[in-house]
Amino acid sequence: MNKKEKTKNMVEEHYFNIISMIFLLVFIFYGMKNGIERGFKLTIFIWSLTVCTTPISTASVLLSFPIKIFTNVPMFITKLISSILSLNILAYFYVYHFDLIYKIPLGKAFIKIIETRLYALFLVAIIASVISSYMLDSFVDYFILSETQIFKKDKLRMLLLLFLVFVFLNLIYFNILIKNKIFQIDKIYYFL
Repeated sequence: MNKKEKTKNMVEEHYFNIISMIFLLVFIFYGMKNGIERGFKLTIFIWSLTVCTTPISTASVLLSFPIKIFTNVPMFITKLISSILSLNILAYFYVYHFDLIYKIPLGKAFIKIIETRLYALFLVAIIASVISSYMLDSFVDYFILSETQIFKKDKLRMLLLLFLVFVFLNLIYFNILIKNKIFQIDKIYYFL
């Protein structure tokens, strides 16, 4: 590596560390805002709900991107693992902390999903977010971590096909939300 590339890598590493610290501080702030115990429980619940019910990989990127950078484990693998972990956390909250989650709007939306047995919403959102993680992972591999910044035609075709599947899954996702009025609580709409 030449001096220019080393400097670029150091700058990227510093940006990454700064952004990671900001996210950690935001997590701690919101955890402490409602009291240590209750606040952290709500923060973990909302994080888990976001991981499992958004078709775009958002909350799980907080785990998968650092893991990708430091261990080279693909982001879509960590997204899948964090989704499974989050489903278990949501089940735990539904069984053991129902009294905590039914008081917040996102908790009411989650309870409505469970009571109406709309498990397909979780499945569609997780599959779509794993696909988006795979696409993001491919872009990180080719544009940040790789020396060459040109996609091979086969890889480009596959990414285009995955993008189309991703769009289709998002349409299904929003159709489920709208058809079942998942996030309409007291005539106010909540979206994840």
